[in-house]
This record gives sequence, C-alpha cells and structure tokens, in this order.
Amino acid sequence: MNSVSIGIQDYAWLRENDIFYIDKTGFIRDWWETKYTATLIVRPRRFGKTLNMSMLYYFFQINTKEDMMLYYIMKMIILNVLIKKV
Repeated sequence: MNSVSIGIQDYAWLRENDIFYIDKTGFIRDWWETKYTATLIVRPRRFGKTLNMSMLYYFFQINTKEDMMLYYIMKMIILNVLIKKV
C-alpha cells in the first residue's frame, strides 16, 4: 500500500519506497519541446519545484542497471512521445 509523505524531495526515494506522489514526468516532455535556452520555474512554496529538479536529475543520470530498471518505464514513455513528435 502506498503511503503519503510530505516534504520528500528525492524522486528516487519516492519511487523505491512506493510513496504516493503526483506524477509530473510530463513536465520533462513539455520542457524539452519548448527548446528554450533557459527556463525559470516559478511556483508557490511546497509546490514540487525541488522534486521536479530531482526527477530531471535522475532522468538524465541513468547509468547503472539498477537506475535503468527504476526509471526505464518513465524514460520510455517520455522518449516515445518525443520520437512521435519528431
């Protein structure tokens, strides 16, 4: 059963411990498609800015087999969407 935790800012920890969170992986696709050279992310306090940055970090840092298994589905979904758009 998923538990709810407030204040966790590490995307990997949330995934590995089966913690309930709002999936914002679509943000990566939206951000990638804009092709901006700089992005300013402005949101209210406690709105997931740090968690989004953690998600981006892990998305681009997939190096080990364990990382690949943990993020494979997320990356494939996003890359599939990106490939279809190209």
